[in-house]
Amino acid sequence: THRRHDRLGAEEARRDLSQGLEAIERAAGRRPRWYRPPYGASSPALAAICSDLGLRLAYWSAWGQDWEEIAADEIARLALRDFGAGSVILLHDSALYAERESAQPTVEAIPIVAGAARDLGLDLVSLAIALDGSYD
Repeated sequence: THRRHDRLGAEEARRDLSQGLEAIERAAGRRPRWYRPPYGASSPALAAICSDLGLRLAYWSAWGQDWEEIAADEIARLALRDFGAGSVILLHDSALYAERESAQPTVEAIPIVAGAARDLGLDLVSLAIALDGSYD
């Protein structure tokens, strides 16, 4: 779910995260290694739970505010406002917990962001590649 795990009791947060990990592993055949806390909200207890579950916390330095009902060019403009070498961009692949109807504007913003990155001589890569240097 997209619950504020920092506001839940430790066992409820652990249960919710564990269920999410299991669902992703069943669907994708791989267990996630990264956890981006909803709303960027964490706590020492949540950090310990993530560590126990083998997750690394991931935060962002640039975002497109794509949970709102805004157009692709505005998502890209906002994402690129704080973008540079080493940036982590927060974009959402779903509109389930958002004010918007669809994630389509985010899909349309990605080529704009990728083009701007290319113009700066930067590659867009996963966290695993950026931080670990591997695709695994």
